[in-house]
Amino acid sequence: MRRNALSCGFTRLLLRPFVPHLASTLLLPRVALVRYACTMQQMQSARITSPAEESEALAAALMEVAPLVMREIRLRMRQHRGAGLSVPQFRALGYIRRHPDCSLTAVAEHLGLSVPATSRLVDALVAAGMARREASASDRRFVTLRLSAEGERIQTEARGAALKSLTARLEPLDSAERAAIARALEPLRQAFAAPSAEASTELSTEPSA
Repeated sequence: MRRNALSCGFTRLLLRPFVPHLASTLLLPRVALVRYACTMQQMQSARITSPAEESEALAAALMEVAPLVMREIRLRMRQHRGAGLSVPQFRALGYIRRHPDCSLTAVAEHLGLSVPATSRLVDALVAAGMARREASASDRRFVTLRLSAEGERIQTEARGAALKSLTARLEPLDSAERAAIARALEPLRQAFAAPSAEASTELSTEPSA
């Protein structure tokens, strides 16, 4: 029961910076609880406490919060990214920047896309002068990926704009609230760092590009 209440409170913390009328008051009124479906609190009232039910309720709460955060990121990226750069393309640029000489398969796994879909995405980045395909230094039969100077510039500017906006959203929270969010992020990172078993199977059975 206590875990349900804590999860619901965490959901309210995450919702607050990304819902305009909540950000201005730093309160979560009762009508907002109904509107944003605080599933964990509803389950607490219903006395549902099994681990599977708690996990399902937390998943539902994350599905409420994640789109709000992504909406903010997409908005700032649209304002500062290069012309025609999509969110998956921006994420691909970010991954290639962090992992120079990575493979197409590694980018596909990071994006959660099939290899053929990722190949088309990378084709567009190469055609736009944002990325380069190069023969692997260890085996010239394989191709690796690197950013061009233009890709570096665009990715850095777009990420900086999104980071600045998210920072401004989180600043009105007090230190304890920001710490609570920070503590929850690492378990989330661990939970979603690797593709699910279903996604891994789908990626591995896709024909190569």
